[in-house]
Amino acid sequence: VKLFLAIAALSIILYSCEKGLKQEVFDQFSTSSFFKTAADAKAAVTASYNPLLWQLWLPEGQPIVASSFLTDELISDWGGNFDRMNDLNLSEDMGALTGPYLGVMPIISEITINIDKISPIVMDENLKKQYIAELTGLRALYSQQLYDLYGAVTIPIDPKKAADPKAGFVP
Repeated sequence: VKLFLAIAALSIILYSCEKGLKQEVFDQFSTSSFFKTAADAKAAVTASYNPLLWQLWLPEGQPIVASSFLTDELISDWGGNFDRMNDLNLSEDMGALTGPYLGVMPIISEITINIDKISPIVMDENLKKQYIAELTGLRALYSQQLYDLYGAVTIPIDPKKAADPKAGFVP
């Protein structure tokens, strides 16, 4: 029995396949593998609609909730920051006030970058124009949400600045 266990253990160790495996990553994209085809463009445009879905759930800090609290359209008995919103007892540390900006501005930047990435793809020109128009419209919608809450905000339309995490804040 000991000999059998020793042979089994040795065969597992010697015949492992770690060196022969190639890892395929399915949840991350790179410039070498994405924004090459019309299907990639469609995926990027479709993903840009996703924030509209999470805005329907109406959690605290989403643009539609914050905007409605600042009028008399929404009064909540959920407690916590919602009580403060009901009373308009606002402060700069409230996630309900800063959340929409911090959540929506990266989406606007991503859309700007995606418009730039889709432009050089070789595909049906009418479809490409449609995708770019959809993204431009979504960027305007998300920008309007920020304008509704904060007034005039700087919207990144230069893809190089939008993609640079070290780009300075423009007031």
